[in-house]
Amino acid sequence: MGICQESRTRSCNNPEPKYGGKNCSDEATETYNCTTCPVNGQWSTWSSWGNCVYSMRLCQKSRSRSCNNPEPKYGGNNCTGEGTENTNCTSCAEPCVSDCTSKPDGDYQSCTKCEKFAQCQNGTLVEKDCPGGLFWDDSKKRCEFISTTCSIVPTS
Repeated sequence: MGICQESRTRSCNNPEPKYGGKNCSDEATETYNCTTCPVNGQWSTWSSWGNCVYSMRLCQKSRSRSCNNPEPKYGGNNCTGEGTENTNCTSCAEPCVSDCTSKPDGDYQSCTKCEKFAQCQNGTLVEKDCPGGLFWDDSKKRCEFISTTCSIVPTS
C-alpha cells in the first residue's frame, strides 16, 4: 500500500514583489502525509441465484452484491455497476390464481396477498388465510415463514 499524501500550493502575490523586492523565500508547494486516505468501494461477491418467481409477468431469478468489500470511506469512490442482476428462467412456479374455472382441485397462490392461498374446489375459488405470520409457498403447497414463490407487491 502506498503512502497517502496531500499537497497544497501558494503563490507569491500578496503582495507581489515590486521595485527590487525579493521573491518569497519559502517553497510554493508543501506536501504532507495524511492521517486518513480515501478508500474506494469494491463489490462483494455475488450472492447465489434466488428461486425463479413470476414478477412483472416474467419468470426470473435474481442475485445481489454489496459495495462493502471495502465500502467507500474518506471521499473514496462508490462502486460502479449494478448491485442486482436478473436473468430469465425456463420454468417458474405457477402464477397466482384468481379463477378456478380450468384448474384442478387444489391449493394455489392467491393473487391478493402472500399471507393467503387460493383453494379451488369444483371450479370455485375460496381464499384462505395462512396462520399468523406465515406466507403461502406455492412450490411447497403450504404456508411457511418465508415464501420462495410469492412476489405479490402489497398495496396500501
